[in-house]
Amino acid sequence: MRILQVVRQLPYGGDPVYVCRLMSGLREIGVESAVLTEGGPLLGMYEERWHRVLEFPSLRSTALDAVAPLVAAEPWDVMLAHHYQSSRVAHGLSRRIGIPYVMTIHAKRGLVGRMLVNYWSDEVIVLTGGVERSLRGPFGVRPDRIHRSRLTVDCDVHRPGPQPADCVLRRAEEELIVLHVSRLEYRKTKPCIELVRGMPRLLESVPRARLALLGLGPGLERVLPEVQAVNRRCGDVIRLLEPRPGLAGLLRSADVAVATGLVAREALACGCPVLAVGRMGYVGPIDQEHFPLGDDGNFGDHDHAAGPPRADRFARDLAGMLSDLDHWRREALALAELTSREYSPARAASEIVVILRDVLTRSRPRRSV
Repeated sequence: MRILQVVRQLPYGGDPVYVCRLMSGLREIGVESAVLTEGGPLLGMYEERWHRVLEFPSLRSTALDAVAPLVAAEPWDVMLAHHYQSSRVAHGLSRRIGIPYVMTIHAKRGLVGRMLVNYWSDEVIVLTGGVERSLRGPFGVRPDRIHRSRLTVDCDVHRPGPQPADCVLRRAEEELIVLHVSRLEYRKTKPCIELVRGMPRLLESVPRARLALLGLGPGLERVLPEVQAVNRRCGDVIRLLEPRPGLAGLLRSADVAVATGLVAREALACGCPVLAVGRMGYVGPIDQEHFPLGDDGNFGDHDHAAGPPRADRFARDLAGMLSDLDHWRREALALAELTSREYSPARAASEIVVILRDVLTRSRPRRSV
Protein backbone atom coordinates (compact mmCIF):
# COMPACT_ATOMS: atom_id res chain seq x y z
CA MET A 1 0.00 0.00 0.00
CA ARG A 2 1.18 3.53 -0.86
CA ILE A 3 -0.45 6.32 1.15
CA LEU A 4 -0.34 10.01 0.27
CA GLN A 5 -0.85 12.08 3.43
CA VAL A 6 -2.51 15.42 2.66
CA VAL A 7 -1.69 18.19 5.14
CA ARG A 8 -2.24 21.54 3.50
CA GLN A 9 -0.06 23.49 5.96
CA LEU A 10 2.52 22.54 8.59
CA PRO A 11 2.28 25.14 11.40
CA TYR A 12 3.24 24.57 15.02
CA GLY A 13 0.56 22.33 16.47
CA GLY A 14 -0.54 18.79 17.15
CA ASP A 15 -1.93 17.85 13.73
CA PRO A 16 1.33 18.07 11.72
CA VAL A 17 3.24 16.37 14.56
CA TYR A 18 0.73 13.51 14.59
CA VAL A 19 1.11 13.00 10.82
CA CYS A 20 4.90 13.02 11.03
CA ARG A 21 4.80 10.34 13.74
CA LEU A 22 2.19 8.33 11.84
CA MET A 23 4.51 8.29 8.82
CA SER A 24 7.30 6.98 11.06
CA GLY A 25 4.96 4.26 12.29
CA LEU A 26 3.97 3.34 8.73
CA ARG A 27 7.61 3.05 7.76
CA GLU A 28 8.20 0.80 10.78
CA ILE A 29 5.51 -1.63 9.61
CA GLY A 30 6.68 -1.50 5.98
CA VAL A 31 4.11 0.87 4.43
CA GLU A 32 5.27 3.63 2.08
CA SER A 33 3.90 7.15 2.48
CA ALA A 34 4.63 10.77 1.58
CA VAL A 35 3.09 14.10 2.56
CA LEU A 36 1.50 16.58 0.15
CA THR A 37 1.68 20.11 1.58
CA GLU A 38 2.27 23.81 1.08
CA GLY A 39 4.89 23.66 3.83
CA GLY A 40 5.24 25.62 7.05
CA PRO A 41 7.36 25.92 10.21
CA LEU A 42 7.34 22.16 10.88
CA LEU A 43 8.48 21.15 7.40
CA GLY A 44 12.01 20.62 8.74
CA MET A 45 10.74 18.00 11.20
CA TYR A 46 9.57 15.86 8.29
CA GLU A 47 12.84 16.31 6.45
CA GLU A 48 14.88 15.44 9.54
CA ARG A 49 13.08 12.10 9.70
CA TRP A 50 13.68 11.46 6.00
CA HIS A 51 9.99 11.54 5.17
CA ARG A 52 9.22 12.25 1.55
CA VAL A 53 7.60 15.67 1.04
CA LEU A 54 5.69 16.79 -2.06
CA GLU A 55 5.67 20.55 -1.55
CA PHE A 56 3.63 22.93 -3.72
CA PRO A 57 3.34 26.72 -3.40
CA SER A 58 -0.45 26.46 -3.33
CA LEU A 59 -3.04 23.75 -2.79
CA ARG A 60 -6.00 26.06 -3.24
CA SER A 61 -8.83 24.78 -5.39
CA THR A 62 -7.63 26.97 -8.26
CA ALA A 63 -4.23 25.25 -8.20
CA LEU A 64 -5.44 21.64 -8.18
CA ASP A 65 -5.66 21.33 -11.96
CA ALA A 66 -1.89 21.77 -12.07
CA VAL A 67 -1.21 19.60 -9.01
CA ALA A 68 -3.44 16.66 -10.04
CA PRO A 69 -1.28 15.34 -12.95
CA LEU A 70 1.81 15.35 -10.75
CA VAL A 71 0.03 13.37 -8.04
CA ALA A 72 -1.46 10.97 -10.62
CA ALA A 73 1.98 10.31 -12.08
CA GLU A 74 2.70 7.99 -9.15
CA PRO A 75 0.70 4.90 -8.13
CA TRP A 76 -0.82 6.14 -4.87
CA ASP A 77 -3.45 3.76 -3.53
CA VAL A 78 -5.22 6.17 -1.19
CA MET A 79 -5.03 9.72 0.18
CA LEU A 80 -5.28 10.25 3.93
CA ALA A 81 -6.36 13.84 4.53
CA HIS A 82 -5.94 15.48 7.91
CA HIS A 83 -8.61 17.91 9.04
CA TYR A 84 -10.99 20.02 6.98
CA GLN A 85 -8.78 22.24 4.82
CA SER A 86 -6.69 19.26 3.81
CA SER A 87 -9.80 17.17 3.15
CA ARG A 88 -11.05 19.78 0.68
CA VAL A 89 -7.75 19.36 -1.17
CA ALA A 90 -8.04 15.56 -1.18
CA HIS A 91 -11.67 15.75 -2.28
CA GLY A 92 -10.72 17.97 -5.21
CA LEU A 93 -7.86 15.71 -6.26
CA SER A 94 -10.00 12.60 -5.93
CA ARG A 95 -12.61 14.07 -8.28
CA ARG A 96 -9.90 14.82 -10.82
CA ILE A 97 -7.86 11.61 -10.71
CA GLY A 98 -10.02 9.02 -8.96
CA ILE A 99 -7.75 8.17 -6.04
CA PRO A 100 -9.94 7.42 -2.99
CA TYR A 101 -9.47 9.53 0.10
CA VAL A 102 -10.26 9.24 3.79
CA MET A 103 -10.68 12.16 6.20
CA THR A 104 -8.98 12.10 9.59
CA ILE A 105 -10.71 14.61 11.86
CA HIS A 106 -8.61 16.16 14.63
CA ALA A 107 -11.10 18.52 16.29
CA LYS A 108 -14.78 18.84 17.16
CA ARG A 109 -17.26 20.15 14.62
CA GLY A 110 -20.45 21.96 15.63
CA LEU A 111 -23.75 22.04 13.75
CA VAL A 112 -22.90 25.04 11.56
CA GLY A 113 -19.48 23.59 10.79
CA ARG A 114 -21.00 20.25 9.80
CA MET A 115 -23.49 22.00 7.53
CA LEU A 116 -20.61 23.55 5.59
CA VAL A 117 -18.98 20.21 4.76
CA ASN A 118 -20.01 18.66 1.44
CA TYR A 119 -16.88 16.56 1.07
CA TRP A 120 -17.18 13.88 3.77
CA SER A 121 -15.30 10.76 2.73
CA ASP A 122 -17.14 7.43 2.70
CA GLU A 123 -15.28 6.46 5.88
CA VAL A 124 -13.99 8.92 8.49
CA ILE A 125 -11.25 8.45 11.10
CA VAL A 126 -11.33 10.22 14.48
CA LEU A 127 -8.66 10.27 17.16
CA THR A 128 -10.70 10.96 20.31
CA GLY A 129 -14.14 10.16 21.62
CA GLY A 130 -14.97 13.85 21.86
CA VAL A 131 -14.52 14.30 18.10
CA GLU A 132 -16.49 11.14 17.35
CA ARG A 133 -19.49 12.35 19.35
CA SER A 134 -19.42 15.75 17.64
CA LEU A 135 -19.74 14.19 14.18
CA ARG A 136 -22.85 12.15 14.95
CA GLY A 137 -25.30 15.04 14.87
CA PRO A 138 -27.32 16.40 11.94
CA PHE A 139 -25.30 16.94 8.73
CA GLY A 140 -22.56 14.76 10.19
CA VAL A 141 -21.46 11.16 9.67
CA ARG A 142 -23.31 7.94 10.47
CA PRO A 143 -21.77 6.07 13.42
CA ASP A 144 -21.05 3.00 11.27
CA ARG A 145 -18.85 5.14 9.01
CA ILE A 146 -16.72 6.53 11.87
CA HIS A 147 -13.53 4.68 12.81
CA ARG A 148 -11.54 5.39 15.97
CA SER A 149 -7.75 5.38 16.01
CA ARG A 150 -5.34 6.89 18.54
CA LEU A 151 -2.99 9.80 18.90
CA THR A 152 0.68 8.90 19.17
CA VAL A 153 3.72 9.76 21.25
CA ASP A 154 7.29 9.29 20.10
CA CYS A 155 8.50 7.40 23.16
CA ASP A 156 12.04 7.15 21.80
CA VAL A 157 12.19 10.89 22.43
CA HIS A 158 9.53 11.44 25.10
CA ARG A 159 10.52 9.22 27.99
CA PRO A 160 11.50 9.73 31.62
CA GLY A 161 15.06 10.86 32.15
CA PRO A 162 17.31 13.35 33.88
CA GLN A 163 16.93 17.08 33.51
CA PRO A 164 19.13 18.33 30.62
CA ALA A 165 22.36 19.98 31.68
CA ASP A 166 21.47 23.10 29.71
CA CYS A 167 18.01 23.49 31.24
CA VAL A 168 16.55 26.88 30.29
CA LEU A 169 13.69 26.71 32.78
CA ARG A 170 15.38 26.62 36.17
CA ARG A 171 17.50 29.61 37.18
CA ALA A 172 17.91 28.40 40.77
CA GLU A 173 17.91 24.83 42.05
CA GLU A 174 15.16 25.45 44.58
CA GLU A 175 12.64 26.74 42.00
CA LEU A 176 9.51 24.68 41.27
CA ILE A 177 8.69 25.04 37.60
CA VAL A 178 5.22 25.09 36.10
CA LEU A 179 5.45 24.89 32.30
CA HIS A 180 2.57 25.92 30.04
CA VAL A 181 2.69 25.30 26.28
CA SER A 182 0.01 26.78 24.02
CA ARG A 183 -0.54 28.07 20.50
CA LEU A 184 -2.44 31.05 22.02
CA GLU A 185 -5.20 31.06 19.44
CA TYR A 186 -8.97 30.65 19.45
CA ARG A 187 -10.12 29.78 22.96
CA LYS A 188 -6.67 28.64 24.08
CA THR A 189 -5.64 32.12 25.17
CA LYS A 190 -8.13 32.26 28.06
CA PRO A 191 -6.53 29.37 30.05
CA CYS A 192 -3.12 31.02 29.74
CA ILE A 193 -4.42 34.36 31.02
CA GLU A 194 -6.17 32.73 33.99
CA LEU A 195 -3.04 30.72 34.79
CA VAL A 196 -1.00 33.93 34.87
CA ARG A 197 -3.61 35.64 37.05
CA GLY A 198 -3.49 32.73 39.48
CA MET A 199 0.25 33.07 40.12
CA PRO A 200 0.05 35.60 43.02
CA ARG A 201 -2.29 33.28 44.92
CA LEU A 202 -0.13 30.24 44.12
CA LEU A 203 2.94 32.06 45.45
CA GLU A 204 1.18 32.60 48.77
CA SER A 205 1.10 28.80 49.21
CA VAL A 206 4.24 27.85 47.27
CA PRO A 207 6.74 30.76 47.26
CA ARG A 208 9.24 28.77 45.16
CA ALA A 209 6.79 28.35 42.26
CA ARG A 210 7.78 29.84 38.91
CA LEU A 211 5.85 29.85 35.63
CA ALA A 212 7.39 29.34 32.17
CA LEU A 213 5.18 30.09 29.16
CA LEU A 214 5.94 28.79 25.70
CA GLY A 215 3.52 30.11 23.14
CA LEU A 216 3.18 32.04 19.94
CA GLY A 217 -0.05 33.20 18.35
CA PRO A 218 -2.54 36.03 18.06
CA GLY A 219 -3.34 35.78 21.77
CA LEU A 220 0.19 36.71 22.81
CA GLU A 221 -0.64 40.43 22.78
CA ARG A 222 -3.35 39.74 25.36
CA VAL A 223 -1.07 37.59 27.51
CA LEU A 224 1.91 39.98 27.65
CA PRO A 225 0.23 42.74 29.73
CA GLU A 226 -0.97 40.12 32.22
CA VAL A 227 2.55 38.71 32.58
CA GLN A 228 4.04 42.18 33.04
CA ALA A 229 1.47 43.07 35.70
CA VAL A 230 2.19 39.93 37.75
CA ASN A 231 5.97 40.36 37.44
CA ARG A 232 5.71 43.95 38.62
CA ARG A 233 3.69 42.83 41.61
CA CYS A 234 5.54 39.61 42.55
CA GLY A 235 9.01 39.90 41.05
CA ASP A 236 10.37 38.02 38.05
CA VAL A 237 8.22 34.92 38.52
CA ILE A 238 6.97 34.38 34.94
CA ARG A 239 9.18 33.82 31.91
CA LEU A 240 8.27 33.75 28.22
CA LEU A 241 10.07 31.17 26.08
CA GLU A 242 10.54 31.06 22.31
CA PRO A 243 8.54 28.32 20.52
CA ARG A 244 10.51 25.27 19.46
CA PRO A 245 9.63 21.98 17.72
CA GLY A 246 11.13 19.70 20.39
CA LEU A 247 9.73 19.80 23.94
CA ALA A 248 11.13 16.66 25.58
CA GLY A 249 13.98 18.44 27.38
CA LEU A 250 11.64 21.12 28.72
CA LEU A 251 9.08 18.55 29.88
CA ARG A 252 11.72 16.55 31.74
CA SER A 253 12.86 19.77 33.41
CA ALA A 254 9.43 20.96 34.56
CA ASP A 255 7.81 19.95 37.84
CA VAL A 256 4.26 20.26 36.46
CA ALA A 257 3.03 20.82 32.90
CA VAL A 258 -0.21 22.72 32.31
CA ALA A 259 -1.19 21.29 28.96
CA THR A 260 -3.79 19.79 26.65
CA GLY A 261 -3.86 17.46 23.67
CA LEU A 262 -0.57 16.16 22.35
CA VAL A 263 1.57 18.13 24.81
CA ALA A 264 -0.27 16.57 27.77
CA ARG A 265 0.53 13.10 26.41
CA GLU A 266 4.16 14.03 25.77
CA ALA A 267 4.52 15.39 29.29
CA LEU A 268 3.16 12.21 30.84
CA ALA A 269 5.43 10.13 28.58
CA CYS A 270 8.36 12.10 30.03
CA GLY A 271 7.17 11.39 33.58
CA CYS A 272 6.06 14.99 34.13
CA PRO A 273 2.83 15.50 36.13
CA VAL A 274 0.04 17.16 34.13
CA LEU A 275 -2.72 19.59 34.99
CA ALA A 276 -5.01 19.43 31.94
CA VAL A 277 -6.85 22.42 30.54
CA GLY A 278 -7.87 23.02 26.93
CA ARG A 279 -10.09 25.15 24.77
CA MET A 280 -13.19 23.29 26.03
CA GLY A 281 -12.30 24.18 29.61
CA TYR A 282 -10.62 23.06 32.82
CA VAL A 283 -10.01 19.35 33.56
CA GLY A 284 -7.51 19.33 36.43
CA PRO A 285 -4.67 17.08 37.62
CA ILE A 286 -4.30 13.81 35.69
CA ASP A 287 -3.61 10.58 37.56
CA GLN A 288 -4.12 6.93 36.57
CA GLU A 289 -7.78 7.05 37.56
CA HIS A 290 -8.56 10.13 35.46
CA PHE A 291 -6.35 9.36 32.46
CA PRO A 292 -9.01 7.46 30.41
CA LEU A 293 -11.48 10.34 30.67
CA GLY A 294 -8.77 12.87 29.89
CA ASP A 295 -7.61 10.85 26.90
CA ASP A 296 -11.16 10.51 25.55
CA GLY A 297 -11.63 14.30 25.61
CA ASN A 298 -8.06 15.12 24.51
CA PHE A 299 -7.34 16.56 27.95
CA GLY A 300 -9.79 19.42 27.69
CA ASP A 301 -9.44 20.20 24.00
CA HIS A 302 -12.43 18.15 22.86
CA ASP A 303 -14.61 17.23 25.83
CA HIS A 304 -15.04 16.38 29.55
CA ALA A 305 -14.13 19.80 30.95
CA ALA A 306 -15.30 20.42 34.51
CA GLY A 307 -15.92 24.10 33.88
CA PRO A 308 -14.15 27.21 32.62
CA PRO A 309 -10.51 27.89 33.52
CA ARG A 310 -10.26 30.20 36.53
CA ALA A 311 -7.31 31.67 38.38
CA ASP A 312 -8.43 30.27 41.73
CA ARG A 313 -8.66 26.74 40.31
CA PHE A 314 -5.15 26.93 38.92
CA ALA A 315 -3.77 28.27 42.21
CA ARG A 316 -5.54 25.61 44.30
CA ASP A 317 -4.65 22.57 42.18
CA LEU A 318 -1.08 23.61 41.39
CA ALA A 319 -0.45 24.26 45.08
CA GLY A 320 -1.67 20.73 45.84
CA MET A 321 0.50 19.17 43.14
CA LEU A 322 3.66 21.13 43.96
CA SER A 323 3.24 20.35 47.67
CA ASP A 324 3.04 16.59 46.99
CA LEU A 325 5.34 16.14 44.02
CA ASP A 326 6.47 12.64 44.98
CA HIS A 327 2.91 11.35 44.61
CA TRP A 328 2.29 13.10 41.32
CA ARG A 329 5.63 12.00 39.88
CA ARG A 330 4.76 8.38 40.71
CA GLU A 331 1.44 8.78 38.91
CA ALA A 332 3.17 10.32 35.89
CA LEU A 333 5.78 7.54 35.73
CA ALA A 334 3.03 4.91 35.76
CA LEU A 335 1.32 6.74 32.91
CA ALA A 336 4.63 6.98 31.04
CA GLU A 337 4.70 3.17 30.96
CA LEU A 338 1.11 3.09 29.71
CA THR A 339 1.85 5.66 27.01
CA SER A 340 4.90 3.84 25.66
CA ARG A 341 2.90 0.60 25.50
CA GLU A 342 -0.40 1.83 24.03
CA TYR A 343 0.38 4.97 22.02
CA SER A 344 3.34 4.07 19.82
CA PRO A 345 3.36 5.30 16.18
CA ALA A 346 3.55 1.70 14.93
CA ARG A 347 0.37 0.75 16.80
CA ALA A 348 -1.52 3.75 15.43
CA ALA A 349 -0.19 3.04 11.93
CA SER A 350 -1.39 -0.57 12.08
CA GLU A 351 -4.91 0.63 12.98
CA ILE A 352 -4.92 3.13 10.12
CA VAL A 353 -3.79 0.53 7.58
CA VAL A 354 -6.66 -1.82 8.53
CA ILE A 355 -9.18 0.99 7.97
CA LEU A 356 -7.63 2.04 4.65
CA ARG A 357 -7.51 -1.51 3.31
CA ASP A 358 -11.21 -1.83 4.04
CA VAL A 359 -11.85 1.42 2.13
CA LEU A 360 -9.81 0.20 -0.85
CA THR A 361 -11.78 -3.00 -1.17
CA ARG A 362 -14.93 -0.93 -1.71
CA SER A 363 -13.56 2.02 -3.72
CA ARG A 364 -14.26 2.74 -7.37
CA PRO A 365 -11.52 2.27 -10.00
CA ARG A 366 -9.11 5.13 -10.59
CA ARG A 367 -9.89 7.59 -13.36
CA SER A 368 -7.21 9.02 -15.60
CA VAL A 369 -6.47 12.74 -15.67
